[in-house]
Amino acid sequence: MSAETSVNVLFSSAAVTLGFFCCRPHDPEFVRRSVAGANFMAIAHGSTAVRLWRPGLEPRIGTAVGAAFYERGEEYAIQLLQPNAIERTWFVEFNSAVLSPKSSCAAAFEFRHTRCKGDVYRDLHRIAALARNGDALGVEEALINCLEQINATERAHRTTAFERRRDKLSIDARRFVRWTQELLAVRFREALSLEAIAKKIGVSIYHLCHIFKAETGQSIPAFRESLRVRSALCELADAGARLIDVGYRHGFSSQSHFTDAFRRQLQISPGKAQRLLRGELKN
Repeated sequence: MSAETSVNVLFSSAAVTLGFFCCRPHDPEFVRRSVAGANFMAIAHGSTAVRLWRPGLEPRIGTAVGAAFYERGEEYAIQLLQPNAIERTWFVEFNSAVLSPKSSCAAAFEFRHTRCKGDVYRDLHRIAALARNGDALGVEEALINCLEQINATERAHRTTAFERRRDKLSIDARRFVRWTQELLAVRFREALSLEAIAKKIGVSIYHLCHIFKAETGQSIPAFRESLRVRSALCELADAGARLIDVGYRHGFSSQSHFTDAFRRQLQISPGKAQRLLRGELKN
């Protein structure tokens, strides 16, 4: 057996299913190949970072900063970026009645890949708590709202001006952006400078910053901060986790630096987030 896998379903109804997928490869070169058994959205958990291949689409880097959408019957392949890591992924399956495509041949989802804003990522953790408390109506509504939020954000992001800038990027430029995402997805805790990143990728600092913003809509420092905060959020529920230690482990130089970034990304303080995750607060 080349990998151990497990699926933990937190909530399931006629409309939606929320769960958590884990895969522990025995071989660092292992590639997980699969066929989607349902229409679902996937968002990486914490520090999980993967390469994602799908027929007819450019390769992607999957992290907690983005969401991927899969159509029933679609083939895909996933490989962890970090050797000896564990793939942990949130998944949300949507019944076709919820998605209600305009025709039988229409795509189930509006987008294939999107950004995942911090408040949506935060809400996934809150929704998991609702599921554990048996609030079926609240879970269904919250998950559908997450999908609507992601779609609305992506529509606003993909303005005509943005698409024009993105369309001008060469294949090489997009490859440089993907390499940068891959580098930061693995080393986001480190104090890498723009100079060090650009040297590693093999382009000038100016060119890298320009193409990264054109391709992703955000700066390199903002992307790294997003990765740090999402990974930190997932550690806060651990028994005995101290805020200052979690912050330092994720590259923040002080408690105030950690708190400011956390609020900026998730619209909540790390202390309150920790209490929510531990069930000490209701909302």
